[in-house]
Amino acid sequence: MTTSGNELPSPIRIGIAGVLGTVVVIVGAAVFRAPIDDQCLPTGTAATGRSSAQGASPARAQKAPAPPSGDNAAPAKTTGSSPPAEVPANVPADSRDARAKFAKDMQQRRIKESVASLLALLEVDPTAPADSDVRDDVIELAMRVTLLESGEPEALFDAISSKMGTVGADILYELITTRGGSRAARRAEDLLKNQAVRARGSPALRVAYELRVAKTCDDKIALLDRAKTDGDGRALGHLQMLNRDCGRRSRDECCLKDEPKLKEAMDAIKAARSN
Repeated sequence: MTTSGNELPSPIRIGIAGVLGTVVVIVGAAVFRAPIDDQCLPTGTAATGRSSAQGASPARAQKAPAPPSGDNAAPAKTTGSSPPAEVPANVPADSRDARAKFAKDMQQRRIKESVASLLALLEVDPTAPADSDVRDDVIELAMRVTLLESGEPEALFDAISSKMGTVGADILYELITTRGGSRAARRAEDLLKNQAVRARGSPALRVAYELRVAKTCDDKIALLDRAKTDGDGRALGHLQMLNRDCGRRSRDECCLKDEPKLKEAMDAIKAARSN
């Protein structure tokens, strides 16, 4: 094949074009190459950075608020399967620790340790049993401790009768009326027979107890004025049992349905409870 004077053969032109193309590609890659943005990485690569933050859900990407500090910080929660009841925030620090120890011992059914921790609690806070949670634990402990043959039962019932003020007498009465037949109820009954123990109780406790143990109708009638002024739900229960017509019942039973003072006492207690 012939060519004009200045014209290159086709194979040469094609070769030159290929070389020029390769040069252009290399130069272009060198000139335009830039660091690869993390956003361009395909999903599933090991790269981290903006892509992980932008691809995360709002709940995970948003920073959690810092916990409160100082006096506003929430108390740390006790770990475990069933944590003890929370101690009220207004309880002094020493009593809080002692209450927590007593509650933990009770939760783990460590009877001897529970008696010891209760006695320690009473040393720093004799009013602690007025709290319903502590009171409930004391009643439960009284039921359990009587199974022991060591000195713990004596120590516990001595504490209930002499170191808990009016609440102690209330606990003894509750054991008698709600745990009848148990060893704890018998111990409580023996203690409340003691005038000195009853004297530590409230007027409401004393009149309820005396209504319970009074033998004759005359003895019960003599207590109606006190029941009217001092009685609570415990006394009301006894008065309601008296508010009946005996009919053919045993002569030993006391029936005061027609006794005016009985109705007055019942109405007074109901009115006080509704206020």
